[in-house]
Amino acid sequence: MTLLKGRRWATTGILALCGASVAFVDNAAWADDIDIGDVIVSGGRTPVDAQSFARANTIITGEELEQRQVTTVADALRQVPGLHVSRTGGAGGTTAVRIRGSEANHVLVLIDGVETADSSAGFEFADLTAAQIERIEVLRGPQSALYGAGATAGVINIITRGGIRNAQRAEVTVEGGSAPYKALSGIVQLGNDFADMGLSVSFQDDEGYDAADDGGEKDGLENFVINLRGSVDLTPELSFRGTARYTDREIEFDETAFGCGDPDCYVFNFASETEGEDLLLSLAADWETFGGALVHTPSISFAADENESIGQFGPSSNDASTLKAGYQAALTFGSNDQHTVVGALDFKREKFKSSFAGGDTKDRDQLGYVLEYRGNLTDDFFVQVGGRFDDNEDFDDAIAWSVSASYAFPQTGTRIHGAIGQAQTNPTFFEQFGFIPGTFTGNPDLEPEENFGWDIGVEQTFWEGRVLIDVTYFNETLTDEISGFGASVVNLDGDSERQGVEVSLNLQPVDGLAVGASYTYLEASEPDGSEEVRRPQHSAGVNAAYTFYEERATVGADVTYFGDNVQRDFSDDSFTSPKVDVDGYLVVDLNASFEVTENVSIIGKVENAFDNDYQEVLGFGSQPLAATVGLKVKF
Repeated sequence: MTLLKGRRWATTGILALCGASVAFVDNAAWADDIDIGDVIVSGGRTPVDAQSFARANTIITGEELEQRQVTTVADALRQVPGLHVSRTGGAGGTTAVRIRGSEANHVLVLIDGVETADSSAGFEFADLTAAQIERIEVLRGPQSALYGAGATAGVINIITRGGIRNAQRAEVTVEGGSAPYKALSGIVQLGNDFADMGLSVSFQDDEGYDAADDGGEKDGLENFVINLRGSVDLTPELSFRGTARYTDREIEFDETAFGCGDPDCYVFNFASETEGEDLLLSLAADWETFGGALVHTPSISFAADENESIGQFGPSSNDASTLKAGYQAALTFGSNDQHTVVGALDFKREKFKSSFAGGDTKDRDQLGYVLEYRGNLTDDFFVQVGGRFDDNEDFDDAIAWSVSASYAFPQTGTRIHGAIGQAQTNPTFFEQFGFIPGTFTGNPDLEPEENFGWDIGVEQTFWEGRVLIDVTYFNETLTDEISGFGASVVNLDGDSERQGVEVSLNLQPVDGLAVGASYTYLEASEPDGSEEVRRPQHSAGVNAAYTFYEERATVGADVTYFGDNVQRDFSDDSFTSPKVDVDGYLVVDLNASFEVTENVSIIGKVENAFDNDYQEVLGFGSQPLAATVGLKVKF
């Protein structure tokens, strides 16, 4: 691996950064001085008040992740309305997250505000653990006006736990269970009047299960992550913030037999393995002028992803990196600071290198010009407008825009919200230049995909705030959709239509009991009118937690439903990969915790409690019954 010349170099570099305690996270860094429970950090170029934010969104808090004992970020997203998650087999299987019927690469993924790099067809969620996460923000609908190419269907921002001012605390969690499964995570958070730092480490060793589902060898995952966030105030007007994250992983997987004649023979046992490393670094400054009314924020970030694999075609490698640098100025004015105008200049350089594509490094540059306005025009009326022009090196220049608004009726607990916009996604490097011997050759002549979408919804509270329900209708049109055609990919003629309804519900019927539920109805079709694959019309989720015994004990359950859907049968011996019907599934997970003392807790969970046999992806086995127990200690 060349990314960091080995784990020892990486760890040394990150610990050096830790000693310097200088860190930042693009716009997420603003949250260090704000109660982020009251804002959507990724809602604008600077954080937006959560009560007025008009675009469809879901926030998953760190407390919820801990209570549900979710292992990966992908599993946490399974119950978000409008999202569909699918995984090819075991713990490290390829994991795709789709928003509103999109493809996986239509979703922009940020970690602490840093745009991630990926060398395949969208961010790989398989090895992204949920340990030491402060919150996850999900924005649905076109978001390129603020975030550029790649945010066609939405944005997922994972915010890790950072430092704390004038305090210190530490936490360690140890888990073990069937599979076998072992995990260890810990965090140290500290700070004084002018600086803070949070350093977390996590290790996961999951032997998984057999993706071929025929009693063969298990396909497991080993994952090591070290993450640093912090900030330092040099003067009352000037501060620096940043982040550093390193991931080292080993993933085992089975191989596939295209055209073997039956889904049961499509996945076969083969000792294939990928070793990979990820690196994310960012640094920025916030300089307040005119009494804080005008804030200047220069920033720079770097993300790299490297993978070396051994499979049925021999050794291969895929490397990708994203370098971003920018400057933005945010002006706040008006009585009670109800107006904000942000101007920004973003530069991005992406690189890709694949051994199957001849080993040549491909790169492309993009320069973006951004303007955003936000205003609370009255106490109850909020408006947000954004526009972006991207000067692309390899594609036609692009314009993205968005408008959203919300209006609240405090007397009835009602809030109406809506958004409209246009966004685009550039072809992945793999779609352009990828190569799999005898199977796939990229198409360098691909054009970007464009998405026009709008939504409108109503949020309503009942029963003195014990019930909150949100119902949103969305409609999106994707043009120039990139799709497989034989052994390559092309831009399809015509429009790909998506529409549906997203419902979310939060309920506290009695003290100690919290219930969350979601439902999605989706119609997603290709230009020829056929149904898009792995997009069920109906999907839903329910999670419930009951706390009792003087708030020391908690029991909970997650119920996830993924409805009937169509998928490509790549085992078909006609080699046309026809679409076939695949049954939906329902999975129940259980969790419990008990606070032995103020600082020591016992935790436990059961996955697929009824041991249902199902397939997320045709031909691949899915999670069997598994149990885990652990100990959490706070200092």
